[in-house]
Amino acid sequence: MPDEKKEKAKNQVHQDAIHQETIRKEQRHQTLYTKFTINPLKKLHVMSDKPTASKPKETIEKTSELIEAFHYARQVPTKKYPEPVTESHQIGWRTDPLIPSDRFDRRFNHHRQRTDITGDI
Repeated sequence: MPDEKKEKAKNQVHQDAIHQETIRKEQRHQTLYTKFTINPLKKLHVMSDKPTASKPKETIEKTSELIEAFHYARQVPTKKYPEPVTESHQIGWRTDPLIPSDRFDRRFNHHRQRTDITGDI
């Protein structure tokens, strides 16, 4: 019986040593992420406030970087970049007409005309 108690205690010590080694291995490979980012592949559902809740409106400075970045992102590509960036930009980069348009030139402008057949179109 005394031998069984020593082996049991010895086994407990060995188990504790194995457990400590396992914890050390886990801590070596764990990293703590403190930067919060939203997953771009998952939809973010924004919930509106309750209709009876009242909270003060947020005020944003007119010269804030957020507004400037928003306006820059909303610009057309020809104003953002000096030359086309993608292949689709190259197709429609130059939008000015090759010849000035003349609205009174009947060769290019076919306006609707009223006749007896068409009626009140």
